[in-house]
Amino acid sequence: MRIEMSESNSPENPSAAAGVEQQRDYGCEIISAVVLLSLSALSHFWLLAIAAGALLAMWGLVVMMMRAWNFASSRVEFRRSAAAVSPSTPQVFLPEKIRPSVDC
Repeated sequence: MRIEMSESNSPENPSAAAGVEQQRDYGCEIISAVVLLSLSALSHFWLLAIAAGALLAMWGLVVMMMRAWNFASSRVEFRRSAAAVSPSTPQVFLPEKIRPSVDC
């Protein structure tokens, strides 16, 4: 007498030996895929947030340097315009333009 071991009679699968069909449960694989995707998305979110912060910092630096340049150039322009307003001819002592002294 020969006994064949089929999958339903295997000692590793007791519920199959009892004649109950068992379907494979993919819950662990689905949960692990969801966890992997969420962690991957979270890490990419932080990378994008850091990159956006770096870009904003560089933009702020550019704006600050432009404002400093405009401020400095306006001061230089003010000095140039003040120098241009001063008379080009030397001042001459004109006694008739001076108010008379109280002593005399």
